[in-house]
Amino acid sequence: MTEPKLKFTSTSLSTVLKGLGVKRALLVTDTFNHPLVSALGDSIVVTTNTKKYLNNLLVGFSNQKHDVIIAVGGCLALDAGRYFAKQTQKLLFIVPTILSTSCISVDRSVIHSKGRYFSIKTTLPHSVHISIPTILKGNPLIVRKWVASGLGDLFANISAVLEQEYERKLDFKNISSDRVNSLAYLSFEALAWVNSWKHFRLDKAVVKRAARFSHLSSLSVVREGNSKLSAGSEHALYYQLLINERYSHELATHGELVSIGTLFITYLYGKSTDSMDLYRDLRHAYKKIGLPTTYDELESICVRRSHLVKAIRQVGTHSRLYSLIAPQSTKILDAVYGYNHAKNISTH
Repeated sequence: MTEPKLKFTSTSLSTVLKGLGVKRALLVTDTFNHPLVSALGDSIVVTTNTKKYLNNLLVGFSNQKHDVIIAVGGCLALDAGRYFAKQTQKLLFIVPTILSTSCISVDRSVIHSKGRYFSIKTTLPHSVHISIPTILKGNPLIVRKWVASGLGDLFANISAVLEQEYERKLDFKNISSDRVNSLAYLSFEALAWVNSWKHFRLDKAVVKRAARFSHLSSLSVVREGNSKLSAGSEHALYYQLLINERYSHELATHGELVSIGTLFITYLYGKSTDSMDLYRDLRHAYKKIGLPTTYDELESICVRRSHLVKAIRQVGTHSRLYSLIAPQSTKILDAVYGYNHAKNISTH
């Protein structure tokens, strides 16, 4: 297996795509990028990740002679591109236009089928191309939101590892912090990096560092052969919230919703081990980059307290850890997202 290379360029998105050979490629993109992409060659615009929808889209292009698939856009387009490449056995190039998740270089796609979300094995990209001007283009507040979302997804590795270790030891107190740090080292490195900032800035260096974290996190999934160390019940909570509430992906991003479960679990870990250091560091990073830390901030992306209580209890039906905490979910949520945080983050 040859792992994909991450390539940066200061050229425009159209220049990148032309360099990858759009004349023999099927371009898979989203509604935002479609106006530009469709002018360059044959394209599919993807609006949802349901399996039936994707298969129907693919039928229309099955008899055409494309040697390459180029996936252009955010997570939806990249997942669809990987899925199409798997089904057609075509060479795949990935061109993210936002850094909204930590999975730009993986060989897996999230597909919705029969009322559930599934992470399935698809195709490893040949290479991943980042046009820095494209990532930075647009309203700075929106660009910040997408970058924060990608970092929020990366921080989820911490709660995924904590949950895995809890399953092994049946108690947070028996978990080796050195082992947690080792298994989620990329997330801890990113956490220290964010907390070293005086403020959240947007420039070429930040884009390149954030993209490298996403790329390396993706390669960890590829090498492990699964996403257990990067996606635990914080992702199950995210999917349950989507099923229940159908949030707009632009308003409540993947990383913002995933960050809820991460903060939730690190709070429990801190209370169990009598050290709130990790929880405090995570909250500090969240505040710096704009991930939600209060009910008011959750409300701003349409996430209500009642949504979380319901979803946590539903996730508890297939997670040992969540089944234990579901009965006290309102108390824990209020401790994390309510208005009396100070007494909950002091180091004992």
